Amino acid sequence: MDDSSVHEDGSAIRILGSRPSRVPDFERENRALAELADAMAESPATVLQKLVERVVETCQADSAGVSILETDAAGVEWFHWHAVAGCWAPRVGGRMSRFASPCGAVIDGNTSLLLRDPGRRYPDAALIDPPVVELLLTPFHVDHQPIGTLWAVRHDADGQFDAEDLRLLTSLSRFASAAHRAISAATELRASEAQFRALAQAMPHHVWMALPNGLLDWFNERIYDYTGATPGDLERHGWRHIMHPSDMLQAAERWQEAFLNGDTYEAEFRLRRRDGVYRWHLTRALPVRDELGAIIRWVGTNTDIEEQKTTSQALARLNETLEQQVAERTADRNRLWQLSGDIMTLCRKDGTLLAVNPAWTRVLGWSMEESVGRNALDFVHPDHRERARQDMSLFEDGASISGVDSQLLHKDGGYRWITWGAVFSDGVISGVGRDFTVDKARAEALHLAEEQLRQSQKMEAIGQLTGGIAHDFNNLLTVIIGSLDMLKRRLDAQRSDGIERFMDAASSSAQRAAALIHRLLAFARRQSLDTRPCNVNLLIEGLDDMLRRTLGERISLETALHHNLWHALSDANQLESALVNLAINARDAMPTGGHLSIDTANTVLDDSYTAGLEAVSSGEYVVISVSDTGSGMSAEVLAKAFDPFFTTKPLGQGTGLGLSMIYGYAKQSGGHVRIYSEVGRGTTVKLYLRRAPDEQLPLEVESPRAPYGLGETVLVVEDEASVRMLITEVLDVLGYRYLEAADAKAGLALLGREPQIDLLVTDVGLPDMNGRQLAEIAREGRPGLKVLFVTGYAESTSVRGGLLAEGMEMMTKPFALDALGSKIREMLEG
Repeated sequence: MDDSSVHEDGSAIRILGSRPSRVPDFERENRALAELADAMAESPATVLQKLVERVVETCQADSAGVSILETDAAGVEWFHWHAVAGCWAPRVGGRMSRFASPCGAVIDGNTSLLLRDPGRRYPDAALIDPPVVELLLTPFHVDHQPIGTLWAVRHDADGQFDAEDLRLLTSLSRFASAAHRAISAATELRASEAQFRALAQAMPHHVWMALPNGLLDWFNERIYDYTGATPGDLERHGWRHIMHPSDMLQAAERWQEAFLNGDTYEAEFRLRRRDGVYRWHLTRALPVRDELGAIIRWVGTNTDIEEQKTTSQALARLNETLEQQVAERTADRNRLWQLSGDIMTLCRKDGTLLAVNPAWTRVLGWSMEESVGRNALDFVHPDHRERARQDMSLFEDGASISGVDSQLLHKDGGYRWITWGAVFSDGVISGVGRDFTVDKARAEALHLAEEQLRQSQKMEAIGQLTGGIAHDFNNLLTVIIGSLDMLKRRLDAQRSDGIERFMDAASSSAQRAAALIHRLLAFARRQSLDTRPCNVNLLIEGLDDMLRRTLGERISLETALHHNLWHALSDANQLESALVNLAINARDAMPTGGHLSIDTANTVLDDSYTAGLEAVSSGEYVVISVSDTGSGMSAEVLAKAFDPFFTTKPLGQGTGLGLSMIYGYAKQSGGHVRIYSEVGRGTTVKLYLRRAPDEQLPLEVESPRAPYGLGETVLVVEDEASVRMLITEVLDVLGYRYLEAADAKAGLALLGREPQIDLLVTDVGLPDMNGRQLAEIAREGRPGLKVLFVTGYAESTSVRGGLLAEGMEMMTKPFALDALGSKIREMLEG
């Protein structure tokens, strides 16, 4: 087919009618029409593009498009390609002159055209790639006038359209007409709304709009200026956040009535200004309807009527019986003034009293004549007078104070405690004061009684503790004395059989007595800790059997030990005691059974954690967590948990020393302890111990027997003769030369006389001059002299590092004699 076969009189229809045509696929066509109908309902702006996509699909075209005739500012007519699909899709938005495009012939003839190789007749069309082999066009109309074309293109040489394609193209073109009308209407609506909003922004009143469902969605700038709200706040909350609470119910009822009936809305209510002041507004709103009468918008205005409202209310008040109001209020005020048990005063800002009520006289003894005209500060206690003067000077109109306590002078020379409230208005301070002198005295008496009771309870606990200690010590001393007596009898009888049994019994009892003293010193926070690197995991594993026996069968025990746990700086004995103590506390908190877990971990405490803790430094720590599923503690109990003698256990079942001793041990070790607990949810105690430096590992192992000396000279200064005898005996047996002194004075004499002294062994707690002072004086004459301190109780020190300088060591009484010999050899060879 060539150009001569195509005419504007409809010959394209004849040509297509002469071609074989495929069978119509109505199901596919209906599906396409349904999709376009849905798109039209949801978004008319997208329909044109979906339309040309359906043309490509249903007409088996290579390209398809919609061209709409438009006139530019110069009056030139162009066909704009508003939607294109297929091979030419990238050319969407392009244009062709009306007279250079075959679309012009379609519009002019208001009929469909079929063109084969249209580039020969329309040269501009020949410039588009890929080139057109066959072009099928049909017009679409708005108000019965053709305004554009819907067209389909074949680019392959063998491609051609049939009558079914023309039918489909004509059917689909109706959606182009509908979409164009919808898009034009939306454009006109947006232009109209833009004009309305520009007008609304120029108005001095509040203007707002709401959706058909009544939700507010737009406000002019006057409303934002008035309320101080930011865009988005009012859209979310409407008037609720700025309307006076008293007006909200009536305004909501009227709005609901207007919304349901579609009537004009009118109401008066107060709106909060940006400075917090409420002002009255008259609100009117009208519904905007579409051509079918359905409401599509609400448009409203707010007019400030504060002045009118104020004038109206003032006129209304003038109509009331003013004299009656004044009389009633005066009578009420006089009754309150006369009958109140609280002091009432009126004074100027400078403090001059203008009036006092009868309660002033009843409470303070001063008559009205003695008081009025004087300065109120004359009656204030000197300690409170300056603060009262400052409070009065700061008063401004409408300002008030409350809960201010001060003492006022009574006429008898004493003072009464008064708690004050006052307000300043019209140049006068109106004050009301209540006498709480008796209440304060009662509170102080109650506090004193509570302190006396608490002290009594502490003394009772100390008595119980002393009795328990005496009982334990008497048992231990009985074994020691009895064993030593049996040893003496056997030796007198020259019998050596079985003496090991008595020696072991005496040694075991002595060690138990030492452990008891050690725990008491831990409670007193005065023991000298044997702080050294400690394998915490190994220690806990060694306690497993003891802990399980302590907990009993109804409580399960679980341990989760960190596989690469650091060594901790700790006294191993004290750590064992602390863990056993915590297990006992957990057991008592789970009388019906439960679960106890012990976990270990490495942790780092930073400055932010340790900032509020006393004597806890940041760094690396080993943390031991002991958690139970018991009854837990309240906040009040938790606050007192570390207090000595504080216990929640029944009388006779606890002294309240356990946690206090653990707290003391942790602090002296340079560590920290925390308790986390909730009533009914159990308790967790976390014990933090400092990490041992790597250079102190591995731990040294003491020899089972003390090595012999090489004749070195050791000076022993000990005020307890029996202890001094034991130490010198060990020195003699091990081959040392020894000198002995009963006090520091005698020791200094030997230091000044003897030419060779290799080691000074001295008790810390010597009379007059203590062991540390002795060592310092000794080193002045003998720099580098090695010193071994022995102590059972060191008042001035708790951890070795606080007492010892280089070349000094410490041993805590009691100690094994072999350990003493090993320590002496170690120091002399070090």
